[in-house]
Formats: sequence, C-alpha cells, structure tokens
Amino acid sequence: MELFYVYAPSPPWDDEDTLSIFDQTIRQLGNLAHCTPSNKLFDLYFRILEMLSEIKIGVVLVDLIQTAKESRKRAEETLQELIKTLLAGVHVDHPPEVRAHAENSIVSCLEEFESVIPIGVLDELLLAIGQGPILYVHNPEYSKAVAKKKKELPPKEVQQTNCAYLVAAKVIRKAEDKISSPMAALLNGLLGGDDVIVRETSISCFESEEWGVKKKGTIAAAIKEEVNVYSITYELHRIAPNILTTVIGTVASSLVSGDVAARGRATKLLGKLFGARTSDVARRFGPCFREWLMRSMGK
Repeated sequence: MELFYVYAPSPPWDDEDTLSIFDQTIRQLGNLAHCTPSNKLFDLYFRILEMLSEIKIGVVLVDLIQTAKESRKRAEETLQELIKTLLAGVHVDHPPEVRAHAENSIVSCLEEFESVIPIGVLDELLLAIGQGPILYVHNPEYSKAVAKKKKELPPKEVQQTNCAYLVAAKVIRKAEDKISSPMAALLNGLLGGDDVIVRETSISCFESEEWGVKKKGTIAAAIKEEVNVYSITYELHRIAPNILTTVIGTVASSLVSGDVAARGRATKLLGKLFGARTSDVARRFGPCFREWLMRSMGK
C-alpha cells in the first residue's frame, strides 16, 4: 500500500498483480465493520483506509476500467466490491474520521471517471440509499432475557443509524455534478423497463409483494426485501432532489399505464413524495401533482 504512494500515479505491477493487491486490501478493510478503536488491530485497518482516502489509491481501478481491455471487467467488479466494503465498514462506534475517509475514497473514484460510470458502481450507492437511514439490528438484551427465562422479553431488534446510508448520501451530494445524469438515466431505465439496464443492474424494478414475497422473519429482513427503484427514488428526494428532475416525469407517465400494478406503484410513490414534509415535489412538478390527484380520486 505504501508503494502506491511512492509510485503514484502508476503502480509498479502489472494489471493482474494490481487487482490481486486490491482484492487483499478489500478483505482487510472488511474487518473494520467488526472492529472498534479498542481493538489492537484497528489502527492497522484504519491506516489502509486513510491511504485510500488521502492518496486516492482507488483511482487506479478507475484507470484500469477506462484504459485496460482484458482486465476491464474484473476492475469494474473490484471497484464495486471496494465501494460496497467501504459503505459496510463504517460502524456507529467508529470515530468520525472513518466515515470521512470512506466518503473521500469513494468520491475520488467517481470524480476520476471521464466516460460512463458503470451501472454496478452506481448500484452500490443506490442500494445503500434504498435501505433508509435507520436499520433494525439484533438486541443483545433479548438474548440475555431468553437465557435467563424471563417472562417479559425486550424487543428482538432495536433501531440503529444506518452508517452506509449516511456515507452514500454524503458521497452523492459531493459528487452530484458527476453522477446526476447517469444516476437519473439508471432510474429512468428501471422505471421504464429498459431491457439493457434491467439486465445490468442489481436493483429491482418491482416491489417485493409483486413477486409474492411474504415478509417473514426479522424486520431487518423485511426492509432488505423492500429495497427497489421505488424506495431508492423516495430516499433520493431527501438527499439530492435535483437528480429526480426527469425521474418524476417518468413515474408520472405510469399513472396512465394500462398495467394496473404499474399505475399502483406510481400512485403510491408519488403520494409519498407529495405528502412528505421533507419534499417540495408537489410545488416543483405541478402538472404531475394534478395528474396524481385525478388518479387518486379515481378520475
């Protein structure tokens, strides 16, 4: 990792070796999610993250994506995994520097793109956003109460801040000029059923109920099932509403669709957006609001 700094911007290895080093780096960074400052190894993992942020080592992957032919696909997959690991690695018990370095590492990669940003890279950010700002995690007090055979049990799960959401939100705000158009194109493609985009993305364009998914088990599992283009679009209005400038029109066009399910999805999403206290979508998109009112009243 130190050699990346010494030889920047061209590492002293071939593409295959460089990608192998990133694979190992990602495995090491994954330990941050389970490691707090009290752990003796925390400083070592933090140092790797710090170098990714300050030296902007991740741009090497972007360079491979844009210039390499044989290793391009693998470089894309490695960058996706790096972003996913950075998002998942930030913990509520970490010092704020961890979150800041994770944000800077991802932003530096996005800003390095001179051509199209791969859909898979955008997916990682949007999937984190679609989870929402709050997660439900296992309550350790519940296990203790069960072990002691107490009659009154505390909740199985408790709320916790979703740090991945916070990091992804900050990244989107910082890199909005770079990612606004490709992100809107991805969402419009999902909402419009573009075959190419639907095949390439890992974001669902359906709500879980439409696939017959029964929400059993934990609340956290239910939330995971609900991450789709509709939940993502709703959350984006809190973070970067300008990205939705063309997306709202695409959603509104489904209000007159011959597909009953599509009309229902559009009506539900627009209703949430128009009614949210954090939203000015109704004011900004007056014609869409009027069309939604007519549809909601059954006209």
